[in-house]
Amino acid sequence: MTTVDELVGMREVQRRLRLVAILYGAQEAGLTPLPLDDIHNVAYFADALAPVWGLRIVDAQLLKRRSGALSPILQHDLDLLVGQGVVQPFHVSHRLDADNSWRLDASYSLVETPARRILAAAQSFEQSLSHIEFIVELVQAMSALGMKGIAQSSGQDATYASSSIDYGSVVDLSGHNASTQVALRFGTLLEEDARLTRAEMIHLYVRELYKRLGHVA
Repeated sequence: MTTVDELVGMREVQRRLRLVAILYGAQEAGLTPLPLDDIHNVAYFADALAPVWGLRIVDAQLLKRRSGALSPILQHDLDLLVGQGVVQPFHVSHRLDADNSWRLDASYSLVETPARRILAAAQSFEQSLSHIEFIVELVQAMSALGMKGIAQSSGQDATYASSSIDYGSVVDLSGHNASTQVALRFGTLLEEDARLTRAEMIHLYVRELYKRLGHVA
């Protein structure tokens, strides 16, 4: 039987692997080094859309901020990966965000040798391989938004942008996850012989974000 401590340890590994996968996807998409706000936003969508890929949500709760998604747990994990020499920060500073709070500002990329070893080990397991493939696909889709679009993307998301969630409150994806529902809805709108793949549903959802960002630009 798996103990509570073992479950906690497994979730920590999942969270850190997700960060490595995000930065690997950014590297593959030519977005390296990836700004911190973009990392938080991509991680948010990785959780919001995980059920579309048949995966569990890794970090269900985060703070709703005007400047974009913010997960203190993710920031802790990112700092830990920096300390372990897996991730390298660039242009580290602090700035006032749209909520008039001081936030760390930096960009990040993978340190090649340790990151390659982590990814190789993770890809030898089916579940973690699927997780990495999903993250890379998501980052590829979001790269079409451009750096500015990625930073603003959570503000157009079906769950995050809901008027029922005030700024400064907690967004809880374990409850009503409108983002997944909208993405899955794309599949049901087509005929049976034109059923969308999970990757296509991810890309269509991000394309909808692109349209909404264009309207508010």
